Amino acid sequence: MGAVLLSANGGEDALARLYALLAGAGVRRPRVVVVDARRPEGWHHEVTGELSHLGAGESADPASALAAGGRQLVKRHDCELIVLATDALVALDDDTLELVDEYALLTVARAQGQDGGGGCDEQAAFEPVAAVLALGAPEAAGEGLVALLRRTRTELIDLHVVRRLRESLVQPGALPSDAMARIAGRAGLVAGAVAVEPQSWLDETYVPETMRHGQTAPLVARGWVVATPLPTQVILRAGGREIGRGEVAVRRPDVLSSHPGLEHEVCGFDFRDTIGPLPVGVHRIEWSAEGTNLTRTLGTVRVLPVHQVEIRRVLAPASRPPGESAMVVVEGRVAATDPLVSLEATANEQALAVQRLRPIGRPDRDQPTVLEFLALGRIAVPPERESIDVEVRSTDSGGGVPRAWTRVPSRADATVAVGAIVQRREVGLYDPRRRATPVSIRGVLFGAATTDRVGLLVDSRPVDTALLAAIDVGEPTYGLAAFSFEGSLAALAAGDHELELALMRRGGTRATIERWRQGVQGRAVQVEADLPRLERAAGGRSVFRLVLEGRIEGAASVDSLALAIDGVVRTRLGGEWLRAAEAGAGAGAHWHGFRFDAELPLEPGQRRLEVRVRWRAEESAVWWGDLDVPALEVETGPRVRSGELDRLLHDDPAPVWGRVVIDGEVVGAASDAAVALRLDDRIAARSPIGADGSFRVAASTAAGVASGRLEVESGGAVVARSPAFRIAVRTLVAPRGSAAQLARVLDSIHPGGSAAFPFPAEGILASLIERDPGSSGRLLASLADLDARAAAARARPARIVEAPPDLPDRRLSVLFASWEVPYSGHGGGVCTVNFLRHVGARHDLTLMHTLAPGEEGLSEEARPYVREILTVRRQWREQAEDVEYGWPESFARNRSPEVRRVLEAEAASGRYDLINLEFNPMILHAGTTHLPVLGVLHEVHSFAAVAGAPGRFADPEEAAAWLAPALAALHLETSEMRARVSDLATLTRPEAEYLARWLPGARLFVNQIPVDVARLAERSRAGAGRSGPPTFVFLGSYVHEPNREAARLLAEIVAPAILEARPDCRFVIAGANPPAELLALERAPVIRVPGFVEDLEGLLGGATGFLAPIFSGGGMRVKLLEAMACGCPVVSTELGFAGIAVQPGADALVAASLEDFPALALRLADQADLARRIGEAGRALVARDHGIDVQGERRERIWRAVLDGPQR
Repeated sequence: MGAVLLSANGGEDALARLYALLAGAGVRRPRVVVVDARRPEGWHHEVTGELSHLGAGESADPASALAAGGRQLVKRHDCELIVLATDALVALDDDTLELVDEYALLTVARAQGQDGGGGCDEQAAFEPVAAVLALGAPEAAGEGLVALLRRTRTELIDLHVVRRLRESLVQPGALPSDAMARIAGRAGLVAGAVAVEPQSWLDETYVPETMRHGQTAPLVARGWVVATPLPTQVILRAGGREIGRGEVAVRRPDVLSSHPGLEHEVCGFDFRDTIGPLPVGVHRIEWSAEGTNLTRTLGTVRVLPVHQVEIRRVLAPASRPPGESAMVVVEGRVAATDPLVSLEATANEQALAVQRLRPIGRPDRDQPTVLEFLALGRIAVPPERESIDVEVRSTDSGGGVPRAWTRVPSRADATVAVGAIVQRREVGLYDPRRRATPVSIRGVLFGAATTDRVGLLVDSRPVDTALLAAIDVGEPTYGLAAFSFEGSLAALAAGDHELELALMRRGGTRATIERWRQGVQGRAVQVEADLPRLERAAGGRSVFRLVLEGRIEGAASVDSLALAIDGVVRTRLGGEWLRAAEAGAGAGAHWHGFRFDAELPLEPGQRRLEVRVRWRAEESAVWWGDLDVPALEVETGPRVRSGELDRLLHDDPAPVWGRVVIDGEVVGAASDAAVALRLDDRIAARSPIGADGSFRVAASTAAGVASGRLEVESGGAVVARSPAFRIAVRTLVAPRGSAAQLARVLDSIHPGGSAAFPFPAEGILASLIERDPGSSGRLLASLADLDARAAAARARPARIVEAPPDLPDRRLSVLFASWEVPYSGHGGGVCTVNFLRHVGARHDLTLMHTLAPGEEGLSEEARPYVREILTVRRQWREQAEDVEYGWPESFARNRSPEVRRVLEAEAASGRYDLINLEFNPMILHAGTTHLPVLGVLHEVHSFAAVAGAPGRFADPEEAAAWLAPALAALHLETSEMRARVSDLATLTRPEAEYLARWLPGARLFVNQIPVDVARLAERSRAGAGRSGPPTFVFLGSYVHEPNREAARLLAEIVAPAILEARPDCRFVIAGANPPAELLALERAPVIRVPGFVEDLEGLLGGATGFLAPIFSGGGMRVKLLEAMACGCPVVSTELGFAGIAVQPGADALVAASLEDFPALALRLADQADLARRIGEAGRALVARDHGIDVQGERRERIWRAVLDGPQR
């Protein structure tokens, strides 16, 4: 039922009350029409959010306004119900208001002069209602307090509708019978028998006859109920106690047809739930309908007493030295209704002592008493016996004697010296990339001392040691202790090995616990794929879009994936294909998802598909499938595909804020084709069509309703048109105050200041708002905050501290939480491992890090430097949900509540003096704590955005496209992150200086990346004397966009320019999981993209130079520092060397632009002495400024400063 609320003065309270009335009656989203002589500007109704104005003239009184507005209303809206109201509703006293509620529900103004078209006499229909006088509200009669009009072709309204309205609203008061009669008579209705006698029927019931104490059983009640008012719930009771409720929500048209007074068919219920637990005894199960006196007995259930014994765990040595007694520990539970008299436990018919017998939970009549028991003892076991039989019996006051029995293996073994049980023994697949095998071994020792350790030996060589964790069984002399080995073992390569667990006692003695043979397989790669999907694409008649999705096991051993068709590789997936899928079971067995999505020219017929995996230089097929390519269709002309166009066509009119922006693709268009946006019969915008068929048209237009369509033009003619759409354009106005704030922010955010923006800030702000109108409020609030911060920072400048003076005066306990896995295989991991290597020797560290699939065991590299490692798996989702302003989408996809929970729980444990949060996402997961917290930003993204900004912007739209992510990142780093920590640290001073502009009175630390110069120098010497053609190297993690860009520039522009002068040069662009576009640029042997390189130090040691054309991004580049530590001369940009104190021409070569790279590289190729001198100077610089001890000690000093608090 559609409806319109009509208010004489836009009163909030009156509208809110009547809006609730209509919502209760089933009206969905009624329009609000405000009839107001004053026509207030900018009035917004909080209840419905939608309004329009109907003018009545400046001198019109409210009653005339209602009448005039009503006449326009009937012409404009096709509605069934009209409600007229004013604020007189809320001016009445409570008693009168109660009568008005009833009047609003029951009064009907009869329409006059109905015709076949459903029209009515508007003047008569909207006259003020004088009947209010009869209800005791004379002061409101002149305002036309309430009137309801229902437009139908027959009766205007009947009492069924009236009663439904009355039941749906609120607490109607009891009207006197004479008032009800007057109201019904005025409406031209007869107050007949509208009430329905309460009735019910049960079609199906199920009640169990018996059930055990503490258990549950199914209960079913299905049927219908009718009454006035109609009950909304049915209630089930057991012995007078409510046990459940069911909704009356099932349609029953059969009941409606047999009950003339019933107004709608939703009167059925279907209750299906469980009953119990209940106390012991007999219980009557009753059904009743809420608000009626209807009650039915469904049946009775008898609850019987219970007495059960359960053995939950037995600890007994699986192998034991011959001649020694065996220790046995039995844990279990007893559940009994009657009081327990006794409990006995035996092992091989020898009594065990019951050490513990205690109740679990609070006493409850509905539940039997549950007791937890622990029994233990030493028993004699003959050498020839290979098992232990355990039995537990209990007796209750009712005479019940249940028993539980189990058998555990236990054999005498002359090769072992201590009793033990190994509960888990899993060995995964050997991973050639990490050169390690994941293992998971857990067990229990019997008779161990607190000073003992458990060693793991591979082929008689010790490889790892585990501490013992005592198991409390109430008897310390038993010496029960647990041990575990979790992680990856580098000593366990593919092949057959002998593994041994040994007890390591004080004094160096060793005793065998268990020994076994273990075969280790190389990591296998397994691929599962869905059926391929094929559809026509842009670019020609025979071009198809091919999509193939699946998952891969063993992804850690893969550099890239390739899709071959009929034996020819047609497309590749590099690092971008790696995304989390469900984790597999077992040690190190995990799955990742992949998706091929490419547009390819394909000939009709059946084609053979292959998915190939590449590891180093080897490539092999791991999945095969067939693809049917359909025959060519008759050309039907270009077709437009666009999600935004679909939205505009769906809504009529579709709301548009500020500008009309439509992007999409055109299929089957000629090369000269373009897309035009036509609005109200004029071309508003035009866009060329890209090589991939993509287009984007954008145009501004005046506020109001406009019609439009897209047209595809080619050869001066229109060759295709989209369906027409209508849009309702809302003008976006940039607040003047916010524009002034933006102008001041621009002076600080860009190196060129306001000169980089040669146009008014109002235009930039308008473009910013138009880019994302839904975030405009948060954008304006962020601008105000940044403006205030910048002003305050000028008055109270931040302090940048590179080397605090004091070291900690004691050994600290630190929670070191890192988002990235500490592992020397990638830049961020190198930084973290090297920090831990230094500070771990001087302080007690607990390492907590997140874990993505495929990263299991990598942090074992850091175990020697920490006392404990905690891992938390990252969550990953396809779509980012509830993204807060400023938060990058990549973080929103990995947002993991478990990380925050573990952080807060550890902080509350009382174990730590300080928390160190490493990497930006970990800072965003931080919660509230009383401890001092240091947050280390490994990249300041707002600074990185500024570093890549153009010197001058062409127009406000270009400026807004750059500013939007820069402002969001700045808000994130200066507001969100800063609020979560006590102090912030950056990797470079320029980043700290940039943040200082927005952090008044703050203290910022600088802690650069530590590098293990000695290790890198030693390993790189193997390649130092290598002869051959000049070889240039680049290395990077290709998840990071600046590295992808640098590799592409090197392969596409720099390398070809060098090869023109020196065709003998070679280029190696290394790094795991290279992207597909980089793999496509490989031109072996001149330009090689080998993926992961095992001997990276040797490669760098023998290279002519390291070329890094870096023009975007922030932070400090680990790859440059490691190349310099290997003695490899480095050529990069000023941005690439950010934070590294290089002297151009002395210890590195600095390129001012991309065009400088070839000349600088050729100098290294032609002048061997220069290359050697720069390489040695670069190594000395890294040793001086970035050694592990240098930067590690600086981190210690920063911790001391954070603990001491800000110094004023």
